Amino acid sequence: MNRTITSALLIIFCLFIMNCFHQKENNLEQLKSLPYISWTKEGEDESLSGVVTYNRNKAFAGYNLFEDRGTGMYLMDMEGEIVYKWKLPKNTKGLWEYALLKENGNLIAECVDCKNIGAVEVTWNSGIVWKSDLNFHHDVELLPDDSYLIPDRIMTKYKKRNVNFDRIVHISNKGKVLDIWSTWEQFATLKKYHEPHGLDNEPDISEELLDKYDYYHLNTIKLLPPNNLGYSDHRFQPGNWLICLRNVNLICILDKDTKDIVWYWGPGELKWPHLPTMLENGDILVFDNGVGRDYTRVVQVNPLLKTITWEYKTDPPEQFYTYLCGSAQRFPNGNTLIADSDSGHAFEVTEQGEIVWDFYHFKMGGDRRKIFYRMIRYPKKMVDTLLKQSG
Repeated sequence: MNRTITSALLIIFCLFIMNCFHQKENNLEQLKSLPYISWTKEGEDESLSGVVTYNRNKAFAGYNLFEDRGTGMYLMDMEGEIVYKWKLPKNTKGLWEYALLKENGNLIAECVDCKNIGAVEVTWNSGIVWKSDLNFHHDVELLPDDSYLIPDRIMTKYKKRNVNFDRIVHISNKGKVLDIWSTWEQFATLKKYHEPHGLDNEPDISEELLDKYDYYHLNTIKLLPPNNLGYSDHRFQPGNWLICLRNVNLICILDKDTKDIVWYWGPGELKWPHLPTMLENGDILVFDNGVGRDYTRVVQVNPLLKTITWEYKTDPPEQFYTYLCGSAQRFPNGNTLIADSDSGHAFEVTEQGEIVWDFYHFKMGGDRRKIFYRMIRYPKKMVDTLLKQSG
C-alpha cells in the first residue's frame, strides 16, 4: 500500500514538474513574439547624456547613425553633435527601426508594424524615391547592382497557432520585388540545423493563444565581403549570404547561387544572437545577447575550427545585459562599437577592452531613456562629402 502511494505521489510530482516546464516554455515563446519597446526601464541616470567619453587618439573617427524608435533618424559626430536628421513619413502607427545610408546620401529606412509602409528610400533632402508596404524588419543589405536584400515575414498556421515565418526579399532600387527566399519553404531543411523549437508542439488546453508568434525571428542578412578564407574555401566566398535566426540561436551561411546552407554555428553557444558579420581575416563577429544566461557578450569565432578567438564581456558579466536588441561593428583599427540597446547606450572598445568612446541616448522621459536598435558608424570622409554637398 505504501509503495502504491509512493508511486502515485511520484507520478503526480513528475507531471507537476513537466507542466511547469511546459508552461515556462510556452511563456518563453510568448515573450519572443512581444513587440519591441521604445524606452528603457525606470531609474536611468539623467546626468548621463550624449557622449561622456571620447579618446581621440584611440577611437575610430566617423559619424554614427541611430534612431529613437519614433520618427527620428540621426547622424551624429564623435563629439555628440547631431549633424543631420531625416524627415521620415509620420502617422505610420509603428516605429522606425533601422536604416542604411548609401554613399549618395539616400537612406533606406524600415518601419516595423507600420500602417501602409514597411520600408522607404529617401534622398538626402528626405524626398521619397520609393516605398513598399511589405512587412520589412531588422536589416537592409545593399548589393553591388544597387538592389537590396531585406527581411520580411508572413504568417501561416502552424501547430494550431498563427506563426510568423521570415523571408528575404530581393528588391530593386525602384522598390520592385525581384525574388524571395522563404524560411517556410525551406523549413524542413532548416530544422536539421537547430534544436527542437517550443512551437513544434501543439498547444495544450490551458495555453492562452496569442495573435501571433515568431518561429525564427531572422534579424540579419549580410553579404560576405572579400576575406582570407574565401580565396580557397567556396563556403566563404564573397557574396554568400550570412543570416541570423535569433529564436533558434543559429547563424548560417547560404551559397549565393544555390541558397544551400554551407556553414552554421550557434546552438549550445549563442543565446538570442544579433548581427553576425564576417571580418577580413575570415572570422565572424556576433553580438550574443545571452537570454537565459543573463549577461551579454560579443564574440569573434573562427568558422573553420568553430572556436572563439576574441570575446568582450564586463566584469562581473551581469553588468552588461541587453535582452532584445544590440549590435557590434568592427573597425579597421581593431576597435569594436557595441550597442547596449536596451539601455540606450553605445560604447567603443579596443581589442584589450578599454572603453575609448561612450554615448547615452539624449532623449529622456522622466528617468527612462530612449533605446535604439543598432548604432552603425559610417566613414568620416563619406559623410563629410555629403555634408559639404548639402551646404
